[in-house]
Amino acid sequence: MRNFIMFLSLFLGGQAFAQELPPAVAEHYLAFEAAIGVGRADEAAIAAEAAWEEGERIELDAATLAMLADNAAHYAIIMRDFDTALRAQVRTAQLLEQSNGALLDQGSSWRRAAELANLTGQERRVQSYADNAVSRLERVEPSAERDNELLRALGVSAHHAWRTGSLNGASRYGRRAFEAFERSQLPPSADSAMFALYVGVKHANDRNDDEAAYWLAAAHFLGRRAELEGDTLAWLEGWDLYARGELLRHERRSLLLRLSEAGYIDAPCFSDCEQEVDAEMFAWSQADQGERIDTVALNRVPPEYPFEAVRRGIQGTVLLRFDVDENGDVQNPEVVFSIPSSIFEQSAIDAVLRWEYEPASLDGEPVYREGVMTTLQYQLAN
Repeated sequence: MRNFIMFLSLFLGGQAFAQELPPAVAEHYLAFEAAIGVGRADEAAIAAEAAWEEGERIELDAATLAMLADNAAHYAIIMRDFDTALRAQVRTAQLLEQSNGALLDQGSSWRRAAELANLTGQERRVQSYADNAVSRLERVEPSAERDNELLRALGVSAHHAWRTGSLNGASRYGRRAFEAFERSQLPPSADSAMFALYVGVKHANDRNDDEAAYWLAAAHFLGRRAELEGDTLAWLEGWDLYARGELLRHERRSLLLRLSEAGYIDAPCFSDCEQEVDAEMFAWSQADQGERIDTVALNRVPPEYPFEAVRRGIQGTVLLRFDVDENGDVQNPEVVFSIPSSIFEQSAIDAVLRWEYEPASLDGEPVYREGVMTTLQYQLAN
């Protein structure tokens, strides 16, 4: 839409276009053009909004109003006036529909409206606007521009669903966004890693261990390739390790082959992957030699469901890491990841601290086991 407006503006010229406008609108539009000419974005934003609002007042045709509203949205964004930008962007999308504007322009405008709704905390509008964008863009012939817009619109939906605690929505939109990412041939990014994470966590939650391991390994690989750091990379690594730990030996072999074929592994998987599987089945103490037996859970006390989460109908998942000492007691529990955040973490920690294990052993002697990982799912009956 911006490219179209810039082209039309250059074609007509500011003065010529203003001559086609009613005087009251032309006055503001000329002020807008003059402000752009001297690099005054603040004055341009004021004049663009005034031209659009005057055009609305006198009921200009939808196509012209769409151009004026889009100018107002663009310069409001530059000035970080996101409330005005959202109002103008939604109106742009509506006017493009009224004037039978190109579907690509309609979809792009709704996608920007969804992003602005997200920025301004208009949670109930984000999904609606993003769905509007996707429905328009899916009717456009595939192209690089269309595919990029579709990827961004689906990404808004996936991130919004994840942030609001909808694991089903995050996985559904995340899978579609990931497919759009693969078609785009764009380099790995934080977004692509998170899309794979959303799909993988849903599979982990549903105990689809092989699918969970694949998607979470892909997420971790993409996160490293995108050079993510800090908590985000720690989440990806934690989920990857947890999911692989749920697999049997032959399942890990299949996983490595699948990751190798998809290109989501640091080095090709040679032969039948036996060497790679042996390396991945790392012991909890590489330095120790001898017969090693891992921990076995004896009593896993279920977590208490936080009252506020029950009242609000919130469900979630928590990934934890902890140690098990020589007596079988849990030590040093920590939350690696939680969705949604700041709701279930304390309940999960309180629960695992009451768990009892048969301790790990080396040559028949109990030993301290670091890095045990598990998930807790919080799901309501109805």
